[in-house]
Amino acid sequence: MTSEIDTLVKTSQLISKVTADLNKDQLLKMANGFNNHIFWHMGHIPVTLALLTYKRCQLPMPFEKEMISFFGKGSSPKEWDSKFPSIKSIRELLEEIPLQIKKDYESGKFNEFESYETSVGINLDCIENSLNFLTFHNGIHLGYIIAQKRVLK
Repeated sequence: MTSEIDTLVKTSQLISKVTADLNKDQLLKMANGFNNHIFWHMGHIPVTLALLTYKRCQLPMPFEKEMISFFGKGSSPKEWDSKFPSIKSIRELLEEIPLQIKKDYESGKFNEFESYETSVGINLDCIENSLNFLTFHNGIHLGYIIAQKRVLK
């Protein structure tokens, strides 16, 4: 499972690199034809990582619960008011959550896993299946980020 976790770490690092040259307006601009902006994808990735690891194993979430309402499945920046998490805090979560997952996986913290069926019909019945699915999930969102960046430039 180390390779899947390493992929999650590298994907998050790549997203940080790909978005480093974007300013706040670009991160928050909803590109034509897209339902979410780049910043939403940046927050959705660590939130989903935590939901499909820590929450499925009944462990404390590594961030405030309100993050789920901003970036969880089915959320939309169209629903946000003027107060939302800072770009800095989301960049930190994007980098830190995969590293924390790696540390916690290696120390054996992810034991009791509660099964979950994803919206695309994939059944996650253990932490390893979840980590494998997350590499797929994060790749999709990286693709959205790259596509939106091209539209914005």
